[in-house]
Amino acid sequence: MSRSHLLFLTILVFSCSNRISKSNTPLINQKTIEFSGYTWLVTESGKLSAPGPNFWNAQNVWVDDKGLLHLKITKDNNGLWHCAELRTLEKFGLGEYEFWVEGQLDTLDKNIVLGMFNYSGRDHKDEIDIEISRWGNFQQNNLYYTVYPKKGRINWKASGLLQLNGSYSTHRFIRSRSQVVFQSLHGFQEDEKHGIFSGTCDNYHIISTESMPVFINFWLFKGQAPVKGNEAEIIIHRFKFSEK
Repeated sequence: MSRSHLLFLTILVFSCSNRISKSNTPLINQKTIEFSGYTWLVTESGKLSAPGPNFWNAQNVWVDDKGLLHLKITKDNNGLWHCAELRTLEKFGLGEYEFWVEGQLDTLDKNIVLGMFNYSGRDHKDEIDIEISRWGNFQQNNLYYTVYPKKGRINWKASGLLQLNGSYSTHRFIRSRSQVVFQSLHGFQEDEKHGIFSGTCDNYHIISTESMPVFINFWLFKGQAPVKGNEAEIIIHRFKFSEK
């Protein structure tokens, strides 16, 4: 879910809106990074803003010397928490979107959200989400797929339980005019083996065919601190888009 949520939603019960600059042009002095062959704009905000709301620190996003993308949630000396978000400069249309993620996502703090999605910038429209979170409740599922409509108010959603064998996982969605197929798998996969959970939105009336940026964000639900007060970090090994 994501902004102006970004990534967000009322997934099931919660509404988290995706947030995105209406322009995909970098602001003056806005941090950009190169990752997986694309240029990404990094969010920086010294004031609370959606989703959350949270503070967003560009220093919480970096690429290491191995080309791996790090996103971190940190606490500053004043006790304020800062989150991480970035989006591609390029826009993408129909095709397959795949993320290789390192991190113990199945044991994330109940207040932490990882979002990976396509989003046009129109609130609750043109958005395709993979979100991993308990949304503040340890009793809830922790894996959510959502398709927000190109028009109207009807969206599609599915949720399941993410339980990992290790710390590597693959998450992808395939957008076509007639359906969106979601998959989460154990390990780093290029096929459909070792599946954890999947879902298919076949309501073609709501599926957007608009070209949109890709977002990744790592944030705190309702801006609430992690229960144990620990900072958190995840690593994205690869983002891959394949036009179809």
